[in-house]
Amino acid sequence: MAKKRLEVNEYLDSESWFNYKSFYDFIGLKEFDMLVEVGVWKGHSISYLAEQNPNSKIYAVDLFDETYRYKKDKLKKQVPFIYEIYNLNLHRFNVRDRITDIKGFSWESASKFENGEIDFVYIDADHRYRSVKKDLDAWFPKIKAGGIFAGHDYEPYANQSHPGVKKAVDEFAVKNNLEVQQFDGCVWYIEK
Repeated sequence: MAKKRLEVNEYLDSESWFNYKSFYDFIGLKEFDMLVEVGVWKGHSISYLAEQNPNSKIYAVDLFDETYRYKKDKLKKQVPFIYEIYNLNLHRFNVRDRITDIKGFSWESASKFENGEIDFVYIDADHRYRSVKKDLDAWFPKIKAGGIFAGHDYEPYANQSHPGVKKAVDEFAVKNNLEVQQFDGCVWYIEK
């Protein structure tokens, strides 16, 4: 058991990719009631979102699968105990009791919500073009008027590039006559 705990602790802070704290500070100023983060990885960003929105209902959507695609789908990498790591981080930041988990494919999980029910959705799940398109189509109707639809990895940063994200978001915006705005380069958002 001690060996497993040691292995889990090695992964708690590694590869968080959470480089948008200022955007979540901006969301916290809105005082939204219901927020959803789609793709929560190890829980760093959703923990911060919960800290900035202490009176909000917050949902975490993820497969919580130990295998993830890395470097443009050429390599699959194992991160053992991913759900345990996620939970430990939420406990570490004292927000575990405020976040409801939804395990499943991101676009399918949108069906658990009514149209116009959510104030904020942040998309950071599978970054492949077809998956991003499915997420955009599934989650946008769930956002209420005045809400914000957003996501990560719109532009390349730190030697990471996800062209499928930008392409899908730009096409979605054109198709629906929406304006995409950027925040700190890597975040895209649409005000509904």
